[in-house]
Amino acid sequence: MSRTQSLLHRRLVLCLLAFLFVPISGRAAECDDMDIQITTTPVFPQFTLGLHQHFEQMRQVPTGPIDLLLVGDSLVWGWDPHAWGKSGEGRPKWGIGIVGDRTQNVLWRLQGDALKNTLPRNVLLLIGTNNLGALDKPCAIIAGFEAIVHRMRELWSDFRLYIVLIPPRGKNWNEMETERRIVNQELTRRAESENWAIIDADKALTCGFKQPCENYRWDLLHLTSSGYRELSRIVAQALGWSS
Repeated sequence: MSRTQSLLHRRLVLCLLAFLFVPISGRAAECDDMDIQITTTPVFPQFTLGLHQHFEQMRQVPTGPIDLLLVGDSLVWGWDPHAWGKSGEGRPKWGIGIVGDRTQNVLWRLQGDALKNTLPRNVLLLIGTNNLGALDKPCAIIAGFEAIVHRMRELWSDFRLYIVLIPPRGKNWNEMETERRIVNQELTRRAESENWAIIDADKALTCGFKQPCENYRWDLLHLTSSGYRELSRIVAQALGWSS
């Protein structure tokens, strides 16, 4: 390789590296077809545990009316039924949360007619934090939400949809914070036109955006029992359930 070729090669490598390591937030508003395909193409759970959880849940699918269907990732899977307290008494609820799920995995789990005979009066969607962790772009995550909502409305004709904004995570609540805010702001902006209700539990869950916070586990991602009690209280209030 000549000296000129070597210099050009070095410059090309540097340009590629500069592109690859541009902060995600700097490219947050730009999505191409591949970005959208990732978050909107149904894909089965990528963990053995997740598949086991899915098939176990499918064996217990309720039929007929229920007051609340919870859909999402491990934040839904770990939801303690006792966290609802008196506000949840006498109100049939069922959760289909899977560890590690992203929007595309939820879409896969909503395929087919297995859930068609479940008739939820209210549906709560809590998803997206694993998309952030996988560095999916905010615009692609929003597309994933839209695809999920579209599929839900194909399955169930008469229900009220509640979307819990992606909760803060990480040290000083700063992990993927720029991207998280972009997604949450867009979900909120579209609430009226898309006919979904927004539940913003950020301040309550994070103890007023302070750390340490008893509502989060050591990983600053998953919730403790007190965190679920707080989230249940906020959701129950949004649903109009008296405590």
